[in-house]
Amino acid sequence: MVQRIQKKNNIQPLDPAGARFIQYNSEKQRIHMRQVHRRRAKLIYGVAGIFCSVIMVTGVGNYLQLRTAEARSLKVEQQVEKAKSENKRLVKLKNNLQNEDYVEQYVRQHYMYTKKGEVIFNLPDK
Repeated sequence: MVQRIQKKNNIQPLDPAGARFIQYNSEKQRIHMRQVHRRRAKLIYGVAGIFCSVIMVTGVGNYLQLRTAEARSLKVEQQVEKAKSENKRLVKLKNNLQNEDYVEQYVRQHYMYTKKGEVIFNLPDK
């Protein structure tokens, strides 16, 4: 730590009252300087505290925005994957519907169409 060098006072008192006056003034000046330094330190720490608080609040806000954006992005990605799988299924169905045998089988299964003389029995699933 840096030590302060006391400046030697060149003023010499003429009598004991003058010595007390000089000592009183130097003590008063030292107290005043200590108060000034304390005020400055409080001001600096206060401004630094406010600055840190603002940085923390904006940081937390940005973090929360990032998390919500990531959640939305994940949700959209899931919707895209679902749409892709549905598209694949529909493309496969479209290609299969061009085959007459498949169309006949599909209509019979889904819409209960029968050939002449056929009887359909619906059995419950176990």
